[in-house]
Amino acid sequence: MKNILLVLGFIFIASSSFAQKKDDLKSFEFKNAKVSKYTSQNTVITINSTKSNLKSYQFKNHKIWENKKEDSKIVAIEPSKKAKLMGPKYKNFKH
Repeated sequence: MKNILLVLGFIFIASSSFAQKKDDLKSFEFKNAKVSKYTSQNTVITINSTKSNLKSYQFKNHKIWENKKEDSKIVAIEPSKKAKLMGPKYKNFKH
């Protein structure tokens, strides 16, 4: 009887001390989660670049982020349509 109580006590202590709570971020559902599937973000795509008018040193030192006159368009693209974008405009498209 004493041995049975010792075994049951050991199992009870071992199961409670080694039990782990499930972490949602470590489960198989989130292991390979892709953010682009669940969120859609507005993307700024530059149109009619003014860079073509620049010559010599102006072209060499052109910084797009400092040029406030750059024409741009905000485009909302669903993740499922992202794969349909083709051509040089969208070559470096990132969500």
